[in-house]
Amino acid sequence: MRVWTTYPQIYEAISTLKKIKEQTGKFPEILIDSYRETLQYSSKGLVQKFYELLTKELPEALELFAELKKGG
Repeated sequence: MRVWTTYPQIYEAISTLKKIKEQTGKFPEILIDSYRETLQYSSKGLVQKFYELLTKELPEALELFAELKKGG
């Protein structure tokens, strides 16, 4: 299990999603699943930063994490 502990890790995660989307046109399910698990164990502040950056950089990916954000 991975836990994000710094803001640079969040920026890197969003950057990775962005690059993969640009190169392949989709988001790999295994990476999305991994990020979902990581979000469950990361601090509230880092989770908030993840969603803030995701909203700004990849709003089309928000639906992939919507259930998690709602607590589902």
